[in-house]
Amino acid sequence: MESLSPPGRRAAVVMAGLMAISGLFLAVVILLPALANAPSAGLGFGTELISLQAGEPAAFELDPGEHNLYYIYDNAVYGAAYSVAADPPEVTCSVVGESGAVALGEPRRYAAFDFQGVAGTAVAAFDIRQPGEYVITCDYAGAAPQPPPFFMVGRLTPLTVVGAVVSVLARGVLALLAVALLGAPALGLYLSRA
Repeated sequence: MESLSPPGRRAAVVMAGLMAISGLFLAVVILLPALANAPSAGLGFGTELISLQAGEPAAFELDPGEHNLYYIYDNAVYGAAYSVAADPPEVTCSVVGESGAVALGEPRRYAAFDFQGVAGTAVAAFDIRQPGEYVITCDYAGAAPQPPPFFMVGRLTPLTVVGAVVSVLARGVLALLAVALLGAPALGLYLSRA
């Protein structure tokens, strides 16, 4: 009976190279959407931005921390796309919780953003000390622009940025490990055939 000779070193190198390229490709395929779908983390916001329309009070569950209130002038994500003047009109906003009104101040960080079809300018900043439900209202001093723009609230947390970076890197490492674990038995069988 004729025995097959084990594959040469060249074949093993080619197989290992194909596995490495597959792993890198899979890592990129996983990393790019992870980076693209994390606009809020990249800006230092909490896990999501919450939106409201001017003139319509809206109640939101807010966590403790520093928040910015953004006037959204360009929006291609939420519902129909629209674009209004980038400079916010004269607007008065209020944030009221169970213990009363929350003081609004000037934004200190992340005063503007433009990411993935949504662009905004911070019109106010506020600190939430107790978690709970807060009613946010924004009204125009004059006539509201048409179409009426949205306002968004973003929670500013440096740890969220660190968490997002770690999450994205972990996804890439897991993709590489998955290819290695799935490809190792195949490579082993290929190299051990006699």
